[in-house]
Amino acid sequence: VPDNIKVIAQYEDIPMAIYHHDDNALGYQFHPESILTPNGAMLLQQSVAYLTRAK
Repeated sequence: VPDNIKVIAQYEDIPMAIYHHDDNALGYQFHPESILTPNGAMLLQQSVAYLTRAK
């Protein structure tokens, strides 16, 4: 993972979620919108709230 990207979640040393501060972007290595992802809708709502917060 490049230095300008922060791993914010991992599973067994595998990055599962990342954040890029300069671009204010989140990325996931899974599908939070999937019906098989428990609490996926809440994760997406929190992600949007975090990315659109006032600075």
